[in-house]
Amino acid sequence: MLVARTMLLAGSLLACACSDDSQAVAVPDTGSGSPDRAITVDTHAKPADTGAKPADTGAPKTVFGGTRKVTLKVPSSYDGGKALPLVILLHGYGANGFWQTTYFGYGPLSQKEGFFLASPDGTTDTSGKKYWNATDACCAFGKGPDDSTYLSKLISEIKASYKVDPRRVFLIGHSNGGFMSYRMACDHADQIAAIVSMAGATWLTTSKCKPTQKVSVLQVHGDLDAT
Repeated sequence: MLVARTMLLAGSLLACACSDDSQAVAVPDTGSGSPDRAITVDTHAKPADTGAKPADTGAPKTVFGGTRKVTLKVPSSYDGGKALPLVILLHGYGANGFWQTTYFGYGPLSQKEGFFLASPDGTTDTSGKKYWNATDACCAFGKGPDDSTYLSKLISEIKASYKVDPRRVFLIGHSNGGFMSYRMACDHADQIAAIVSMAGATWLTTSKCKPTQKVSVLQVHGDLDAT
């Protein structure tokens, strides 16, 4: 937990709002070598589907990513006037966007601090675990899924629908997601202001990293992480 708190303090304040009706559940192994933890999430059931289609309000869409759908969290303070930061949160190996968001408490934080948040899912490998096709230091699978292009297009889609501050587009990655954040900084430096990599690393073959401009990097490692 020390590592996660270090990262969150560096990024901003962590605010995890939980209702009295929430329940404790176990977080799956995210590839960091840490044991499952009990955290609190809202387990309220969604309203029953009545089959009625919602009225067209003219509001921007919130679902992006084509066949790999991700729902953008839009802060309630957004009115389309002021450009806001965009954070792309990348999960660890075996986790997913929902669990990573819950684990780090970024849902409530995005509302409190006023930034757009997207927590996409990687693709599923032969063992049924989600992953990012990142760098040769971790989880690069050659001609596997082109996650670099997918995430680049995701950023462009969101910017086309919402007023995003181009100087404050950030990627935050945990474990396998940390490696993927480096891949994105190397491949799409023109889209990204900074990355935070928690328990990740850049390319072992450094010649494969050719950013077109500077990208700020915060690298976080825990000295008790044995992985």
